[in-house]
Amino acid sequence: MLSRIFLRLGASCGLVGMALGVYMAASHDHVLAPVHAHVNLIGWVGMFLAGLFYAQRPDAAGGKLARAHLAFTVAGLLILAPGLAGVLLGYPFGELMAALGSILTIAAMALFVVVVFRSKPAPHSRRITDRPTMDRAEAGIPCFQSGRRQQVTGDGLAAHSCLTRWSSKTAASQPVSPAD
Repeated sequence: MLSRIFLRLGASCGLVGMALGVYMAASHDHVLAPVHAHVNLIGWVGMFLAGLFYAQRPDAAGGKLARAHLAFTVAGLLILAPGLAGVLLGYPFGELMAALGSILTIAAMALFVVVVFRSKPAPHSRRITDRPTMDRAEAGIPCFQSGRRQQVTGDGLAAHSCLTRWSSKTAASQPVSPAD
């Protein structure tokens, strides 16, 4: 549930931030560019990434710290964005709101750091080395080494160099012409 809220708010902030960017481009007035940047970074990127994290770590999403993270992030952005706009447009309330919003936003990030460090790995997560591998020959990727085309066999990843495992039987049974 928490991940869904973060994802929806993040996507909504992305829309608002982009709309502000389009408005600034159309009006040729870029005074509010820092507001546009903060809404996109804190709202769209930050909230959406938090939503993806909480979707992968349901145990972390159920705690009080995660709910506090959401509350501080939303409150921080809702105070920071108009406060920053106030500073840029010369309104007297801007500095206080921008400062308060900044404090709430950094507190939200600190809470998120604590949640991330306290979370357990997702039950379905695997190490990268546990994934099934495919050698270059199975992938149909030729290997070029020393100007000669070689057939690679073994369990090396397709992204590995040609030095994974060489089969003398394969190399002997498939002659390599100089044109290759």
